[in-house]
Amino acid sequence: MENTNKGDDFVKARVVFVFSSFAGGGSERVLVTLANSLSKDKFEVICIALTASGPILDELDSCIPVHDLGCARLRSGILFLLWKLRKLAPTHIVTTMAYMNFGVLLTRYCTSFEAAVIVREANEPEATFAAGPPRPLMKWLYQWLYPRAAAVICPSIKIESSLRLNVGISDMRSSVLHNPIDQDRLRRLAVPLRRHPGNGRRFVAAGRLVSQKGFDRLLNIFSDCDPLDHLTILGDGPEHAVLANLAARLGISSRVTFKGFVKRPWSWFAGADAVLLTSRWEGMPNVALEGLACGTPVVATPESGGISEVAAEAPRDAVMIAPIGDEYILRLKDVKASQVSDLRPSLLPASFELTQVVSGFENLLLATSAS
Repeated sequence: MENTNKGDDFVKARVVFVFSSFAGGGSERVLVTLANSLSKDKFEVICIALTASGPILDELDSCIPVHDLGCARLRSGILFLLWKLRKLAPTHIVTTMAYMNFGVLLTRYCTSFEAAVIVREANEPEATFAAGPPRPLMKWLYQWLYPRAAAVICPSIKIESSLRLNVGISDMRSSVLHNPIDQDRLRRLAVPLRRHPGNGRRFVAAGRLVSQKGFDRLLNIFSDCDPLDHLTILGDGPEHAVLANLAARLGISSRVTFKGFVKRPWSWFAGADAVLLTSRWEGMPNVALEGLACGTPVVATPESGGISEVAAEAPRDAVMIAPIGDEYILRLKDVKASQVSDLRPSLLPASFELTQVVSGFENLLLATSAS
């Protein structure tokens, strides 16, 4: 069903973005950026959240209505979600993360309302198979529900290839759409730069303090760095105490600062000599993209999702990729202390810039119809 606004010369598409919450994760930030950036002349944008709270809620354009279902979990809110979607009658529904994708596709499959469901796959399916319920069940859900989507967005070629191989998504339904980075805004908010005081190199890492992000691996590696070096970790999570204890056992507590969740981390990225990623798995790491937009080189593990695709497009030596261990330590030793005080030129590849990604997303919306 389409929504006609009085006074408009044509019918706008009504696009509903479905969130679990507005937590500070990369997937939520991607949806917020896309929702904010869609042409208001072509699209009516609405958001639904299981819980309409979180640190990036106020980054959503104030003109976009948000419907709060007041549910902590999808299983307790799926009927409310179904009722709200039927009431709003969108032409398109957009969601991300596997469990939210499953829920939205299930509501669409089990009801008669028309809407083109576009799901975004944030991680490689193999990682989701390992992290979720029993692997056969997860794989079956993917294979049953994902082909029912009007389109499946993949932030990297690697994820798209994995979906085709493991899930059986056809190339007609999948497309690569890079994470949108509003680098003009990030660079504006990155000033003034922030940098831990003193001599030596200054490294920054950011993300939720969970096993996936590999901060334990990073601390072990950092213990072999020069005593003048300092590591600032931005983020919070259930492994905070474990990581702090590990730093103490390694004797590096005085050289590591846990800053907790930082809503706008870009000043720290811009002031660092390198942004470090030691993830065990990723989709397309926003931390790396935002670090590059701030002009800061990145040292990452091969497991960090589509990082090799970023490296192929970025300027030479902007992204260094090395496995955990001696090779990663050698890459860190290649990083020079810059004592940076001014914002450096962006290193972000053009294909991740906001206008280019949003243009591709709008074309996808216009090309899809209820199915």
